[in-house]
Amino acid sequence: MNIETIIKLGIDSVEKEHQLIDTMLSFIENGDISKFREYTDYFGDIRLKTDEIIDTLLDNYSEQDIFDYLDDNQDFRCDFITFYDLLKTAINNRKSRKKHNIDSDSMSEEYYKELFGVYLWGIKSEEFSLEEKGILHDFMLPSFTSSRFIRTYFSGNYKKAMSLSTPEISFGRPIADSMALVEYCSRLNDIVNQSNRSEMFDDIESPDIFNARRKYLKYELVAITNLMEKRAIAYPVLPDEPSDFTYNLLRDASTSVNELNKDNTVRKIITTIYY
Repeated sequence: MNIETIIKLGIDSVEKEHQLIDTMLSFIENGDISKFREYTDYFGDIRLKTDEIIDTLLDNYSEQDIFDYLDDNQDFRCDFITFYDLLKTAINNRKSRKKHNIDSDSMSEEYYKELFGVYLWGIKSEEFSLEEKGILHDFMLPSFTSSRFIRTYFSGNYKKAMSLSTPEISFGRPIADSMALVEYCSRLNDIVNQSNRSEMFDDIESPDIFNARRKYLKYELVAITNLMEKRAIAYPVLPDEPSDFTYNLLRDASTSVNELNKDNTVRKIITTIYY
């Protein structure tokens, strides 16, 4: 098969994954765990096909040829972007396995695991309009569809999902803590920058969309803040000054961190789906 055909097959497979994650996430949100479990094998088959297509692409074409083609045929659909992200992750993990015999993405997957738990805690513990809840769901999907933790978890392989999202298993605790200092502070700054830019939407978006966007940013901050506190990482002096909007969001996130840790809800929600 030529490169165009393989990439089209990959994007089509990612589209199916996206649709299934959308549906399965709704089952979890509504507490219909039995329905979620019914779909895991089917999703696992689709995920395996996507991964096989990516492997075929990498086995037969150079990175330069692949990304030249993708850059020349840019598409802003979520499925194209997700395929691009999955491809980059696969390339980085191949290189890391070859050099160190470990995957390179467990630190970022720990973050997505945390964000997933925070999101499930939030929709069960906080007030939403029906419209806000649906919009927030849509905001979350791009992060979840490109996450190896989510894709493995939704395939029904709970133990593997937890393992690949635990940096201590990949790197050991000292190295994981050292990496977290750099990676989590960088991610925190990225979220702050995103939040600073989001304030402008207040006057141009509907209240439901803006409130859902604010909640999404807050949950990102709760996730990264919680991880930093667990590793006793001090809050850095951020290169970019938070706006007043972002300062309020950071204070709100700090309060939410305390609330969700009082009853360990995040862990309970994630683990009870499979027990």
